[in-house]
This record gives sequence, C-alpha cells and structure tokens, in this order.
Amino acid sequence: MRIDYVLDGYGWATATVGLGGDAVAMTASYLHDSLGQIANATLELAAGGEEAAVVFMAEPGEHHLILRRAGDAVAVEVRWFEDWASWDMFPPDRYKLVLAGACPLAVFREQVVAALDRVLAEFGVAGYRAKWGEHDFPVAALERLKHAEPAAGSDGE
Repeated sequence: MRIDYVLDGYGWATATVGLGGDAVAMTASYLHDSLGQIANATLELAAGGEEAAVVFMAEPGEHHLILRRAGDAVAVEVRWFEDWASWDMFPPDRYKLVLAGACPLAVFREQVVAALDRVLAEFGVAGYRAKWGEHDFPVAALERLKHAEPAAGSDGE
C-alpha cells in the first residue's frame, strides 16, 4: 500500500494510490479539499467508522476513493466517474472500478500521515495555502492522525 500526494501547480495535485502491483493516479482540483478529506476519512476509520469516501475532482470527471473498514483492515476501492457525481452532475451508479484491494488500517493510516508530512515538509502551511488557494493544510487532522489509537475492538478482540 502506498499513497502519494503531489502539488502540481496552482490549484492542482496528483494523488496516487497503490495496492500490490497496481496503482492509480488521480487528478485533484482546488474545487474540493481532497487532502483534508483523506485525512478526516482516515480519522473516521481509526475511530471505528465503517465507511468513508474521498473525492478527487478532475475537470471533467472525478475519482472516488471508497474506504470500508473490516476489523483492523480497510477495503479500498477507486471509482472513476466521467463527470462530477459528487455534485449530482453524473449518476452515482455509473462508474468504472479502477482499483480494488485491502490492507491493514494501520498501514493505510501510516501512508496518509507520510503523504501529509511530505506535503507539509515541502511547502509548509503558508506555502500550501498559497499553492492550493481554496483550502488550508489539515494541520489538526495530521496531528490527530499521528496520535490516533485504534478504536476498541479493532484489533480483533
């Protein structure tokens, strides 16, 4: 499992999710706070949540990263929509499944923290805001992720 998030230019980023030997690169536009959403989705799962989703808006189209908790693992799906399903501009059931697999939730969380740390180290909070435009760097979510404890019963007990 590998997660990367790279700011490409003003208001654009590329998020890459890799599972096993497969990977998918997803364009992310400033129109949506994808980096903040992946941090918060991971926090939800770490707190015992069963499902979370992250939207990566391209122009046109979008990817949805669907995360489902199964004990101490997370099932990962990446869906491609030809237009913005998140804004009701495309049917939510008309997508192409482009990646599917699973990994331990702890590994997923570690990858999200590492991706956030790389962006923060490269740009800092002010630099991220200047490059991204619409959304602040998710500092509080990153700190919570670094100190999150697994939800009770999540380790198979």
